[in-house]
Amino acid sequence: MDKEEILKLWVESSMANLEVSNMLKDSGLTIIFVDDLREDKYYVKLNDNIKEEISKELYLKYKISTNEIPIKFTTIKNPDVIFKIVVLDSNNDSVLHKQLRAILAANEVKELPGALLKRMWVTLSENIDGNGTGHLRPAGIIENHLAEGYCKTGTLEFLGFSIDDNAPMFRAYRYFDYKSEHYVFHSNENTFGSLETIKSAFEAPLRSGGHIGGLETEAFNIVLMTL
Repeated sequence: MDKEEILKLWVESSMANLEVSNMLKDSGLTIIFVDDLREDKYYVKLNDNIKEEISKELYLKYKISTNEIPIKFTTIKNPDVIFKIVVLDSNNDSVLHKQLRAILAANEVKELPGALLKRMWVTLSENIDGNGTGHLRPAGIIENHLAEGYCKTGTLEFLGFSIDDNAPMFRAYRYFDYKSEHYVFHSNENTFGSLETIKSAFEAPLRSGGHIGGLETEAFNIVLMTL
């Protein structure tokens, strides 16, 4: 049995099988554990080319057995927020609808009932506080509407128009750490600023092209679809 086969067997046994563990030791196999924070996945690997994905439980079991407390498990990743913007009295022809349909057309993305044929991301304009003295959040920046960017600030995934009322649906990112008895907010992992609301984000005036929002003169409701 070669090392790759032993690795697969070891992963499947969840380190509970003494016979497999002895085979592992006898083979001289060195285990390297890797956690991918962005993808929320865990791997055990032999080298850059041979690796096996493992469960969170197995990864944590290994860390505990080696008296290590992985940073991964002091991190809180809240579920992303899914919501829709219902613009009132717009007959589905609001500024927001027009902005989104223009981006769809420019990127040749076709609509499906309540969804899109391709995944697509959009950005919000910068949001300045009510006194105009500081930023709640800078403008979102993406290089490609069809690719998820690294920085999530001001970025939303556009999910399409709701099959119920044709309201545009979005996914917003949220993420923070809990360390040393206090929360640490990571702006580049969150769509909205730490003091920003969804309402103020969409009401912020459009100060440059390519963004969505600017609904300061339109009445709208926010319908949360997940928390």
